[in-house]
Amino acid sequence: MVSDSSSTTMTTTIATFYPPLDSSKDIKRKRNYLYKVSRVMISPIFSEKPTHILYDVNPQTHNIRRYLNSLSLVSKQFLSITNRLRFSLAVRNPTHPLLGRLFKRFSNLTSLDLTSFDGDLDTLLYEISNFPSLNITSLDLSYQPTIPANGLQTFSQMITTLTSLTCSYIVNFNSSHMFLIAECFPMLEELNIVHTSCYDNKNYTSYCDGVEALSLALFKLRKVNLSRFPINNQLLFHLFKNCKLLQDVIMFCCDQITSAGIAYTLRERPTLRSLSFSSSPISLEFATSQFYDSMVSLKDLTCLRLRFLNISDDLLYSIARESLPLTRLVLGFCTCYSYAGIFCLLSKCQGL
Repeated sequence: MVSDSSSTTMTTTIATFYPPLDSSKDIKRKRNYLYKVSRVMISPIFSEKPTHILYDVNPQTHNIRRYLNSLSLVSKQFLSITNRLRFSLAVRNPTHPLLGRLFKRFSNLTSLDLTSFDGDLDTLLYEISNFPSLNITSLDLSYQPTIPANGLQTFSQMITTLTSLTCSYIVNFNSSHMFLIAECFPMLEELNIVHTSCYDNKNYTSYCDGVEALSLALFKLRKVNLSRFPINNQLLFHLFKNCKLLQDVIMFCCDQITSAGIAYTLRERPTLRSLSFSSSPISLEFATSQFYDSMVSLKDLTCLRLRFLNISDDLLYSIARESLPLTRLVLGFCTCYSYAGIFCLLSKCQGL
């Protein structure tokens, strides 16, 4: 039995994605289609669309990205739009000679990643400084042998828009670098200087002076990561007191901070939104009512990450009772809490 498909009228919308052009034959074969595409007037409003489809690795948008990339081969207008949609650039050794061209092509760059560059960082920063029109707001120098002091000074004088600096796992990081950061970038809002944890105990005082200098200079600081730094109770208090806009603090493996110290300090900054903390594994001294009370005093807290702490259900009950607006809770390798505490917390904090 054969059905007559013409008896039923159906309207179907079909989206067709064309693969990228891999050869000159493909270009010739699709010449008519490409010619039409190149004549399409693409409105600049396209720049308001989600930009991740142009350069991410999400398999759901991979075909779309390839399709748009192929369009940019034949449409100068589309190419100029996609150039404006790139905001980050990772500089490696082969990229170095092309910096001038890249900065002119990608005029809206805001983030530079220098973590994989193994050449002379001072020279590189000098060259970047020759483009003061760049609106660079984020710079990452992690995993380098040392801080390029001379290059950073020149960079800070020519490019004054930096608000985020990451200098984590620097092999020869010392207190003088902290004074340098405080002097060069007083407008920083985010600072990430995770230590390699190889500091010498005899230089502990100098590290403390560096942290204090940062807390006094960076008055706009909102987020800081001082994991593995030799920071003590007194310096933690100075940091929270002086940085009045502080909202996000990460301090993993800070074994000089005590339960009483952090409990007293947290009350100094009740507007904190995110706290990540751990001491020496496994620390038993944080299972105190004083520590729990300081936690629930953070009425705007949305993220709490604790590691290697001995906590009890009392902390979970306290958070649930105060109905803190938590959206993320991590208790990595923490002990002494139970299913009852977790159940109570989840029943009260609906955002989790």
